[in-house]
Amino acid sequence: MGSIQHDLNLICSKVPIRSFEEFKGKKIRYPGGMIAEIYASAGVSTVLLPGGEVYPALEKGVLDASDSVGAAVNYYLGFAEVAKYIIMAPPPRLAFTSRWT
Repeated sequence: MGSIQHDLNLICSKVPIRSFEEFKGKKIRYPGGMIAEIYASAGVSTVLLPGGEVYPALEKGVLDASDSVGAAVNYYLGFAEVAKYIIMAPPPRLAFTSRWT
């Protein structure tokens, strides 16, 4: 298997996540595929949901977090109202948790 390279991977979260280990036990929406499989093997309950169902699932507490689009689109979709944290992990072995505002 080769490496994967892409832009900032953003996860909108209701709780701060400061390390990869803290993902364990969380219920997170992923688009599927290899990324979802990696997180599932790390103890994450991965959920497949269409984009239109992410906001209500976060709002109702069905999800702890969601891997979705990018910061500008996520903000436009209102995710900052229901998930106060952004988890960004571009550098390997580091995680960064921040608040929207």
